[in-house]
Amino acid sequence: MCFVYELTNMEKKRKIDSECRTFKEQWGSLYFVIESNNKATCLICNVTIAVLKEYNIKRHYETMHSKNYSKFTGSLRSEKFEPMKRGLKSQQFLFKKVNSKQGAAIRASFDVAHSIAKHGKPFTDGELMKDCIIAAAEEMCPEKANLFKNICLSANTVARRIDEVAENILAQLSDTNRLLEWFSLALDESTDVSDTAQVLIFIRGVDKNYEVYEELLDVHSIHATTTGEDIFKGVENAVQKSNLKWKNLKSITTDGGKNMCGINKGVVALVLKTVKNDGGSKPLIVRCIIHQQSLCAKCLDMSEVLNIFQNPFITDIETLPPELQMEIIDLQCSDVFKEKYQNSSLLEFYKSLPLTQFDQVHKFARGYFTTFGTTSKLTDKHLKSLLIIGTSKFNPSLQMIVTGKSQLHKSH
Repeated sequence: MCFVYELTNMEKKRKIDSECRTFKEQWGSLYFVIESNNKATCLICNVTIAVLKEYNIKRHYETMHSKNYSKFTGSLRSEKFEPMKRGLKSQQFLFKKVNSKQGAAIRASFDVAHSIAKHGKPFTDGELMKDCIIAAAEEMCPEKANLFKNICLSANTVARRIDEVAENILAQLSDTNRLLEWFSLALDESTDVSDTAQVLIFIRGVDKNYEVYEELLDVHSIHATTTGEDIFKGVENAVQKSNLKWKNLKSITTDGGKNMCGINKGVVALVLKTVKNDGGSKPLIVRCIIHQQSLCAKCLDMSEVLNIFQNPFITDIETLPPELQMEIIDLQCSDVFKEKYQNSSLLEFYKSLPLTQFDQVHKFARGYFTTFGTTSKLTDKHLKSLLIIGTSKFNPSLQMIVTGKSQLHKSH
């Protein structure tokens, strides 16, 4: 009984306390305060009274302002209170308006920086573009020309914008990678003017809906030796931080260098070992992206497999993996599916197959849609950020970037 009594008292106390935290309209003219974000704001000194209770509000008024404002009584008090209330709300609106304009200027700055990176232009072109924007505004809408002058496009600001846009794109890519059923990697190593080895790591992935993505996954800079182990560390790091699983790797494409293709310590050998340890099947190995198709044609086993894939109606059943044989037999016996194959693209044909009937065929097809077909296009550097933006099909979420900033500064 005692315990129940204590609980009842606690509930009553919480209820009373809750009621005390509700702003009362009469407090306005009585203490010259208004409610803002569940707190009381003093109209006289603009101080925020954190605890929304009459005791705290009254104490602030009597301690700080009663001496000067107690002389206002009756209608005089209301006449004094209303203009002060309108003035504060006007200030708040103006602040929000300024913040809104500042936010728009920052988003515009990101838009321009994104275009500069997308087209591989120097960071210093930002100032030129700003001059062009202002010149056009002064001709077409001179009353708003000053708004465009708030857009900061200095070389340093453009560089920062590009880095932030690249980070946003990588975050989107990381989220997309979670949905991939299979993926393939392509590695391209080159040396820049500072004699630093730059390993570009591209990914081509496909999800269960046959959505195919081809993006720059990462750039691994190597300042010392460029052994297979050095390169593999960069590849391994990129795979781990991108939410990918080694067992889902379908193929890897490299050049024919020893550090890439060495039997024991080459990148490919280390990748095969890692995939096996992760419980995956041996991925397809393709050397030299540019000559991939001609190399495929010279390899009989791979040619036969790619023919399951390009035309499943003419493939030899006996050459197929056991798990595919029965489904391909069903496929070859269907005139309906033959007609679909003849009148559709390869991607649309595989997407049209009933999932329950051709589960293994779907898994096999989605895996081979990840195989790289051509060399990916490259741009210049900031290096990694420019490459990511220049090769990505993702559009950056500029509003998310701007919203994430604690303070809105036009150059930051």
